[in-house]
Amino acid sequence: MQLVLCGIRLVPHGKVGAILAQGGDPQTQVNDQPVRPEFSVFGQTQWALGPQVMFARHMGCVAGSGPVLDAMGEIASSQRYGLGSIPGSRFKGGRGPNLAGSYDVQQLLTRMATKLARFNGSVPSAECV
Repeated sequence: MQLVLCGIRLVPHGKVGAILAQGGDPQTQVNDQPVRPEFSVFGQTQWALGPQVMFARHMGCVAGSGPVLDAMGEIASSQRYGLGSIPGSRFKGGRGPNLAGSYDVQQLLTRMATKLARFNGSVPSAECV
C-alpha cells in the first residue's frame, strides 16, 4: 500500500533513517516507540539541532525531494511566525510532546542557506555538489 498526502508519497517509517542519511544526517535514530505513550510515535524522534541543520542544508539533494520542498513553501497562516514569516522560505513547523509533560515547538527552514551565502561568506551554501 502506498500512502499519499497532498500529492506527496509518504515514506514507510523504516525508510526515514535512510532518507535522513541521504540528507547529511547519518546519526539520528528514528523512534519506533513513543516518548510519551499517550501519543503516537509520529513526530517524536529526538532530533538534535546540528543534524537538523545538516539535513535542511542537503535536503534538496535527496532524490524525490522536489514535491516535498514545494509543499514546504505553502505555509499555513497559523504557521507564519518565526521562520515561517520569511518570504520565499521552504519551512516545516510542528510541535510534539516532551518528557516534562509540555510541548516542544520546532521549525525547520531550508532553501535559504544558498541565498544567505551570497551575502555572508561564512554561511555554507545548500547547493548540491
